[in-house]
Amino acid sequence: MKKNKYILLLLILTIMLAGCKDDKEKDNENFKKKDMAPNSLTEIGKGFQDIFNNTEIIEKLEDMSYMEETPEEEKEQEREDRGKDDSSQDIAVEDKEKKNKGNEESQGGKSGGEEGSQEGGQEEEPKEKTNEEQRKEQLQKNWTAINDKIKTVHENWNAYETDQKKKAVSPEELEQFRASLNVFTKSVEDKDIIGIYEDGSTCLLNLGSLFDVFKDDISGDVNELRYKVYLAYAKFLGGVGEDAAAPLGIADENINSIRLKLKEDNSKIEILDKVNLAIKDMEKSLSEESIKLIRIKKDVVVKQLKELEE
Repeated sequence: MKKNKYILLLLILTIMLAGCKDDKEKDNENFKKKDMAPNSLTEIGKGFQDIFNNTEIIEKLEDMSYMEETPEEEKEQEREDRGKDDSSQDIAVEDKEKKNKGNEESQGGKSGGEEGSQEGGQEEEPKEKTNEEQRKEQLQKNWTAINDKIKTVHENWNAYETDQKKKAVSPEELEQFRASLNVFTKSVEDKDIIGIYEDGSTCLLNLGSLFDVFKDDISGDVNELRYKVYLAYAKFLGGVGEDAAAPLGIADENINSIRLKLKEDNSKIEILDKVNLAIKDMEKSLSEESIKLIRIKKDVVVKQLKELEE
């Protein structure tokens, strides 16, 4: 009898321990899910960066520096593409000449006037596009890309608003981002380059606060660093260079926050150190009053932030 009680007691203890283990695993799983932001929120941040990239191309097209900075390999590819078009045109002309010759032979030869008419009917080779025509094409192409991307940002925002994870975010924070996104969209509509940088950077700041509830996600701090970089750039473009350094001067708080979240991820910490140095380098470069220099320094920071977030 005592033996049976002992066995029963062991069975009860085993069941209880198994139940506790399952509960603990479920708690850990839920905790991990809560710590990372939903994909829709992450895609919004990427969408803003894509729009900024296209905006910089437009900016360079308007001051003509883009045509000068186009890599030689891209120019060579354009020449090859035009060469293929020319070759196709030559073949078409040759085929037409053969056809005309065949018609002449079948008709036993006609008057010279008709021959001249056939020769005159040959199509002229397409003219090579001027730099101005190429510039206008590129402008239209990039504005179209921006309009497509702002639409995708709105779609991802709507997806995020229906996500259960947003419940931890206050209604005020949601409204702040919603309002800033609408202002940003108006800047895109007006094709206001400085407005796109300024209002877009405000969106990144408000987006960063939406990531704060996800304790292991560094995207909030990364987006706030982008906000500071692009706000500084916008102020520089707007002719208020004396105020441009201020946002970069308070980047340390985000750097430190990211460092804590990375813990012992040495490869990411190494990239973070590069980001920190690049921001300080950009801050110092503002006094040079060189748009080309500031663009380069900004692009270095943006590239390294992308690597940090991957």
